[in-house]
Amino acid sequence: MKRGNKNSNAGVEARRQRVAEALAEGPKKTRGQIAAEVGTNLAAVKRDLAALALQFQAGNKEAFAEYRKTQLAVFELMEESLVTGQADPELVREWRAVRSEISKLLGLNAENRSIVAHVTSDSSPLVMRFRKATAGLTDYQMEEAFQYLSRIPREKVARVIDASMLPAPEPKLLEESDDIA
Repeated sequence: MKRGNKNSNAGVEARRQRVAEALAEGPKKTRGQIAAEVGTNLAAVKRDLAALALQFQAGNKEAFAEYRKTQLAVFELMEESLVTGQADPELVREWRAVRSEISKLLGLNAENRSIVAHVTSDSSPLVMRFRKATAGLTDYQMEEAFQYLSRIPREKVARVIDASMLPAPEPKLLEESDDIA
């Protein structure tokens, strides 16, 4: 079964134009209503609305920034009403959910990206001694120390390999004749 985009770029752009027109006719239309009107599915409408939001954002940076400020003001008003007890918490929760959907629809939410790094430092006594002995040396002095260390003759030392660095053994399939005991 063939997967992927079955529409040409021109077809996608034409559909996006119809989605934009349907949205302009009635901004309170649901995605389902827009999909039915345009003759496509909900997933395509969602992708089209996201792409249109990006186009709007790129083409109207000042207007987009002003609209984001307006959205922020709405959220701050909701927060103030909740803190001062002027609004019921359940009402504020529902209001926030609606505003959140509007923000997602219009592409107002900032893109989130994160990087996770796990860094470990060897703190063995030998490494700690080396750090202490080289602390405060200039780059030139460190280079001299490295050159000196590289000239020291090496002694043959038996090397112990940590088993966790080795690949796991292949599992063995037992046959009926093999004893499990």
